[in-house]
Amino acid sequence: MTAGGDLGGEEDGPGYLEGLLARLGETRADLGVAVEGLAAEARDGERWCGEWTVKDLVCHIAAWEEACAQALESIAAGEDPAFALEHRDDEPFNARAAAAHYLESWDEALELLDESRQRLTAALVELSSMAPSTYGAGSEARRVADQAAHEAEHTRAIEQWRKERGL
Repeated sequence: MTAGGDLGGEEDGPGYLEGLLARLGETRADLGVAVEGLAAEARDGERWCGEWTVKDLVCHIAAWEEACAQALESIAAGEDPAFALEHRDDEPFNARAAAAHYLESWDEALELLDESRQRLTAALVELSSMAPSTYGAGSEARRVADQAAHEAEHTRAIEQWRKERGL
């Protein structure tokens, strides 16, 4: 399970970031609908996505958003983002993040999700004040910025799982 990617758009101006922020709002709303009303046993106990539960996926999304926000903050500060070197192989990052959040409660997982989105949003807003080349097509910022695609991928998986299980 990887994160990030390029939205595919060639737009390099503020419109790109505005569109991304709008998509982030849409995907977060979709995730909320996908997890709404799930019983604790299904949400926290049933491992259906490899070794992960719905709660684990929520923590996974939050961990990637946090890492991407940190990378974007580094880029905005003119620093080389450690993200590029640390996340070339997603599996070790995913394993570390899963282990770090294994004992989180559902409420703590949702809090992590909210906090990571706030940080990611703030980092994207900060980038919007910079030269468009900072986040243009092919840039490191563009590569890590699109967490909307990542969240949508996992939301679709949760929706499919719920459909198959009649939840």
